[in-house]
Amino acid sequence: MRWMKGMAVTAMVAAMWGCVDNESSFFIEHAKVVPDAPDCTVSSGDEEAAAYALNLFNAVTPGTFFYVTNAIMSQQDYGTLKAESNGIIVDGYELYTLIPGAGAVGGTEYFEYNSYLDPESSDILYADIMSATTIEALRTSFNCNYYTPGQIADAIMTGNMAVYNQLVSEQMPDTMYAVVRFMGHTQGGKNVETQEFSIKIHTYCGVDGGWEPCFASPCAAFCDQTAIYPAACNSGLNQPMRCQDYLDAEYYVEVTEVDETGQTVTVPRPYCSEFCSE
Repeated sequence: MRWMKGMAVTAMVAAMWGCVDNESSFFIEHAKVVPDAPDCTVSSGDEEAAAYALNLFNAVTPGTFFYVTNAIMSQQDYGTLKAESNGIIVDGYELYTLIPGAGAVGGTEYFEYNSYLDPESSDILYADIMSATTIEALRTSFNCNYYTPGQIADAIMTGNMAVYNQLVSEQMPDTMYAVVRFMGHTQGGKNVETQEFSIKIHTYCGVDGGWEPCFASPCAAFCDQTAIYPAACNSGLNQPMRCQDYLDAEYYVEVTEVDETGQTVTVPRPYCSEFCSE
């Protein structure tokens, strides 16, 4: 597959890590559901996420929240003033993207982190689920973001099937996995790491449900305002796009016109009034 060619992912792995009974002492319990805007916060009681949807067209560096536990027992002894040795200082995490049946996309990347977990406690840690390098490689391999939103909008409204055929010519795998592992050390100086935790990612590019409905019925695709999606906390993550979203905000096509005063102005091209009946 083409995504395996030209991949230049720099693995920033800090060192070789020893472990202290990883499976029972320091581990990721689950990933949290994506929070709602505008607060974009999570709590320990929020639901677990079984999978995420990721639109690579507008994804930047998607991340999520992991519920992580330090199960090592406390060693405090205030009578003899011994310092606690079993708190965990989280130094960083490793991340790679896995495509079933094809392997990892590039190499494993390491990202620095700074957090602390008391003994016998759990906390929520944030981590990317796909790196910017991997996103760019996938976009290049599968023609994701090959055309600008304006070019796609024009192609849909004019029925440009040459553009359509290029958009769908190389289908992106619809399932990938983010594999994350946190690393750190105890206050007593022992290196620790969690297990590799996998979360399923349903990947697509452009519009939820594919490009075919947009090209098959452009007027309905652009002018139907019944499906309104909430703002996302993380660009591209669980943020489905509709055909008409290509004309919203930065996704409209600008044209130059002369207004009633003779001044040249830039305005959005009114697709619905121009092409669609009332």
